[in-house]
Amino acid sequence: MHDDIHTEMAVLKKDIEQLRQEVQLLSTDIRDLVQAWKTANTLVAFVKWTASIAGAVTVIGAFSWEFLKK
Repeated sequence: MHDDIHTEMAVLKKDIEQLRQEVQLLSTDIRDLVQAWKTANTLVAFVKWTASIAGAVTVIGAFSWEFLKK
């Protein structure tokens, strides 16, 4: 009976170690995913800013063109 308990304890310890390794790998993956998410948000903000500037320049150009034609 003691052998069964020791065997079961050894198996459980091995399972716990494997789970710890998997959690470590997942933690690394999640850190990378968060970094990619932050980078994507920054890129989206830059694209929106660029689109706003381009829209403003277009509107100013259109009004200027109309006034210069007269």
